Amino acid sequence: MLRVVVFSRRTDQNLCKWNLAPRTDNHQYGEVNGERGKIVKGYQPSGSEIIPRCLLNEEQVVRTVRNFLERAKMAGVLPTRDFSIARILSSNAPPLLEIAQMVADSSFIIAPHGGSCYNALFARRGTVFIEIVPTLGDVHSVFRFLSPLGLRVWLLAVPGGTHFPSPSHPFVVDPVKVVKVLSAELRTGNRGLDSMIAS
Repeated sequence: MLRVVVFSRRTDQNLCKWNLAPRTDNHQYGEVNGERGKIVKGYQPSGSEIIPRCLLNEEQVVRTVRNFLERAKMAGVLPTRDFSIARILSSNAPPLLEIAQMVADSSFIIAPHGGSCYNALFARRGTVFIEIVPTLGDVHSVFRFLSPLGLRVWLLAVPGGTHFPSPSHPFVVDPVKVVKVLSAELRTGNRGLDSMIAS
């Protein structure tokens, strides 16, 4: 089975915001999935509820990837008979051993720039890793870390994107770019994949 793992920075599958409660001390506190927890000072910019590098159009990306793979499956051009897409939420992640197994079993990993990218350490050689990175600010991609491990790393830039998005600089990626990476990696002399890229 062809497996795709998507690392998500959402508090659930619909939100890219912390539900902050005002505090007067040196820390900010929030509620994630009904549980209160401390948010380390400096993790979130003052006056913003948007989670850093949370992909605002994640649902659209996952839907586009699913549609592409479904069409490739129906056309008989997938290297396996079936596929699955799993999402790992950073706010409600499974135990580390479970994450390691999911990553080790994956063919493709899609992740926004951040600490979750280092979970790719558990991936097999040849696994395709797609890192979605902001273009503004001091960005240290995991490319140099993962490439020597035998992973096939792609960087997809978010034009004008920053570590701390704002309404004027939303953190979004073109889903077609993600699908083009999948198509390029799945293409084994079968040009039929090109016509399946969603417009």
